[in-house]
Amino acid sequence: MLSLTTSRTLAIATLAALAFIAACGDADLEPETDSTSAPLTCENLIERFDTYAEANKSCEVVDDCVVVAAPEPCDCTSSLGDFSGEAINIDAEAGAQPYIELFNSGDCGDIGAESGCDIGPYRNLDCVEGRCVVDEGIESCLLPE
Repeated sequence: MLSLTTSRTLAIATLAALAFIAACGDADLEPETDSTSAPLTCENLIERFDTYAEANKSCEVVDDCVVVAAPEPCDCTSSLGDFSGEAINIDAEAGAQPYIELFNSGDCGDIGAESGCDIGPYRNLDCVEGRCVVDEGIESCLLPE
């Protein structure tokens, strides 16, 4: 049989553990950072941005989402993410800026980013099954409506 002191110690330890778990319960909604120690370069830019964006798509409602790295619609320029931008959690928007700034700097030249001249603006930003999503532009830039 447990002594009264041992029972109290176990109860306190259990409460402390439950408090710790409760405090960490929303940790998965925090933006994922780029844990790679290698510096961001033109050579790894697309892969690192894709990894960052994929790790930061969690949402509960559409207001948790934002579109980043969207080129000007109908501009025929290359895009760092999907043609009409990349949907990510709004808390991760600031963390995407180093990727976007390097891409837009012009220092990287042709790094194999995709481009499309007939891609309209993004539509239907949404939170679907806990992930931020956006439809690629479906309006035609080249054909009249």
